[in-house]
Amino acid sequence: MSGPADRRGGWRIDFGSGTRRPGTPGGPRGPRGPLRPTGGGGDGDGDEPGGPIRPPLSPEARRYALIALGIAIVLVAIFLRPLLHAPLMWVWRSPLPWIAAIVVLLVGRVLGNRQKLTVADLQAGRYPGRGLWASSFAVAGLVFFVLQAINPLLVQRSLSTHTTFTPIEQPPDAGIVRLVPREVAQQVLTGSLNSSTEGLSDLRVVDTPKGLQWSAIRTPEGLFRRYTKKSAGLVLLDAQNTTRSSQDVDAEFKYAPGLAVFDSITWQLRERRLLVDLTDPVGILDQNSKPLILVPYLKYKGFPIRRPVLGGAFVVHPDGKIEDLSPSEAQKRPEIANSGRLYPDVLTRREHDSYALKGGIWNYLFVHENQTKINDTELNRQPYLLQGPKGGNTWVSVAEPYGRAQATTAIFFTDAITGKTQIWKVPEKTKLTGNARALQATRSLNIPGVSFTNSDLRATGSGGFRAVEPRPVFIKGKLYFLVSIIPDGANNVSKTVFISAATNQSAGIFNSDTEGLEQTLEFLKNGPANADEVIDGDDAAVDSPQGTTPTGTTPSSGSGSGSGTGKKPTDAELRERVAEAIDRQARALQDLRDLQRDLTGTTP
Repeated sequence: MSGPADRRGGWRIDFGSGTRRPGTPGGPRGPRGPLRPTGGGGDGDGDEPGGPIRPPLSPEARRYALIALGIAIVLVAIFLRPLLHAPLMWVWRSPLPWIAAIVVLLVGRVLGNRQKLTVADLQAGRYPGRGLWASSFAVAGLVFFVLQAINPLLVQRSLSTHTTFTPIEQPPDAGIVRLVPREVAQQVLTGSLNSSTEGLSDLRVVDTPKGLQWSAIRTPEGLFRRYTKKSAGLVLLDAQNTTRSSQDVDAEFKYAPGLAVFDSITWQLRERRLLVDLTDPVGILDQNSKPLILVPYLKYKGFPIRRPVLGGAFVVHPDGKIEDLSPSEAQKRPEIANSGRLYPDVLTRREHDSYALKGGIWNYLFVHENQTKINDTELNRQPYLLQGPKGGNTWVSVAEPYGRAQATTAIFFTDAITGKTQIWKVPEKTKLTGNARALQATRSLNIPGVSFTNSDLRATGSGGFRAVEPRPVFIKGKLYFLVSIIPDGANNVSKTVFISAATNQSAGIFNSDTEGLEQTLEFLKNGPANADEVIDGDDAAVDSPQGTTPTGTTPSSGSGSGSGTGKKPTDAELRERVAEAIDRQARALQDLRDLQRDLTGTTP
């Protein structure tokens, strides 16, 4: 190292005998300089001794390389920019986590540069600034993931503060609701599509001049046809008629769902607007009953907490013409206003859910005062589309109190065109059952020929029946839930049941034939013949009011009454009564077997 004579000036570095040069093994590290490519001149494999050294790129070559890279980026942005949608929207929808992470990194860099470097650090090879800079990456990552987790809650709070919930004193007097559930519509339309080359997509309920109808878009089936064929048009199914009335609307769409690459409707619309979220396409009809595809889209407002709002709507014509309309322009178009599909149901649902945060995040997480929740009983989630008595369409959601209660505490009404939202809060002393309890009440009914399976699960093909989609309807100011009873295969509607929210009992049960349909529509218009009358499992009769199907036990034959009216029972009534008795006995026997299995642990 150094001798005694050298200690006055401090320690000095001894490079040794002089035979080792800086940079050689065992020698000191030499001065750092730019690395140069060494295409030859070494003794390694493939190198010839004394080979030429490749010079670095000239400034002119570097400039050409940068120009070529810039051209490539511009071409991708022009022709392939829909591929950039997912990564860009990840930042665009929620910039707060990214901003916070970048701030942490910048602070770490600044603090690292301010760290003092001592001689001891140099001798030990330590660089405190680099350690702080590296630690800031871990902190930035933690901040990013925490904010990503809580950002949806912040967005919902922003929606609750920016959405106007106008209170109303009474619900609307009437409403027209579809009678065909989504599952049945899908099964009927799929079963009636007589084509080996087509499939159906984007099933949605729309309003047409003929009333509410289920609309589906016909798309090519198979990989090859997706690249070579076009969409063939729409299929419509009457949503207010349980007798399977469907029709085809033929039109070849140049751009449609299900087509590949540049013919895909998603690709074409993202080329026009990249920083928006497209909602599901909907097949509608114009004033001349010509098919169109309507695609509303969402944009984002606010900073750094961004909330979704209706940005506008695309209208796709069969010949490939695409119109980009603002919300005000779309509202003035009759075909869009009449369809009831301008204001998206996904945005409506987020606004209805956001009401739970009206009291603030603290109340939402811990206190729960006046907090609402929207309970979904189906894969087909709320809101449901209702048609007003004088036209117009409304998205309706039924909310329950937070917790285990299953009563109706509030009902949201959002105009399907303007997006204006009203709320009816149930008075505290008024007791109305919720949608989940309406399903339970329906399953408890004793309907001859109907044996309910586990309605909380998908169809299993067990041959039973399910109660589905409790849609809220308002008849003469009173709330009812319209429940459809369907087979496990969901191929038709077997019964239509009205559950009174005030009593949690059946107010009417109707068949799906022509007579039952007329009686159902009459009930929707005027309600039960006796406003105070309900039908439960104890007092229902075969010839009950409004043409309902029996819901309870019928009088015994010893009473001398076959139908509760003093008349002699017919053969059909006797057969129905026998079938009902057999069904009751079979259920009782199954209950006894289950009880025996629970007691003995063996299957009898």
